[in-house]
Amino acid sequence: MSYGELHQNFIDKIIMPFCIGSVDLCDSFVVHDTNGKIIIASNKLAHSLGYQNWHEIKGKTDRELNIAPDNNKIYDDWDKLRQKVIQDKVSVYYLNFLNFSYGFDIHANIIFPILTPEGDVAATRIFAKKFKWLQPINCFNMLNEESNNSTISPREYTLTEQEYEIIFMIYIGLNQEEAAKSLGMSRSNIAKILNSKIYPKFDIEDKSLDTFLNKLNDNNVIITVPKQFGSSRCIIIQDLDNGSDYV
Repeated sequence: MSYGELHQNFIDKIIMPFCIGSVDLCDSFVVHDTNGKIIIASNKLAHSLGYQNWHEIKGKTDRELNIAPDNNKIYDDWDKLRQKVIQDKVSVYYLNFLNFSYGFDIHANIIFPILTPEGDVAATRIFAKKFKWLQPINCFNMLNEESNNSTISPREYTLTEQEYEIIFMIYIGLNQEEAAKSLGMSRSNIAKILNSKIYPKFDIEDKSLDTFLNKLNDNNVIITVPKQFGSSRCIIIQDLDNGSDYV
């Protein structure tokens, strides 16, 4: 067999039988071949894209499915990520910020290489964890243009743009390390701003995350998506060691 035939044989004989039992059990996963075409995926993922089942998206690329209609660059970023996983045989943890007409979606994804017994990458597999989903109204209005993007004032609070970005990241479900990476900051700086600037504005003395999140919900503080996340993008959080995945 040729190199390509060996890979296809591995996909047909090993990968497909291994994954087929998960299409209705897993929330969201997708397996791509080395050309970026979908081999198999969860039905829940297919449903979220408007299809009846995974068979309808098999053989298509993410670009053909028009997953991120507002930002064509994100497809290039995903292609580069897959090529990194294929070439370096490492797993990568990254965040997707996807802006749809029906709402703003945030997912954490881990992309693994699927290796043959000979050590070749035959495919890549992505597992996704969904964070909060925001209604379209939160996508339409970015940070207040009239204030020159320096402050916003949800209810009685006056927040700087940076403070609001941090609040937004924590609110949608990211931990401090993920928020720091997304915003190009250090984790210690995130913690310092939360403790010394943000919590006092909300009269939070116990530094409890639950107390903080309840305060945000009770006072409808999260009303806009920060400007830098107004269009779809993906952000790499870290490369994972020993990520090679043998089926």
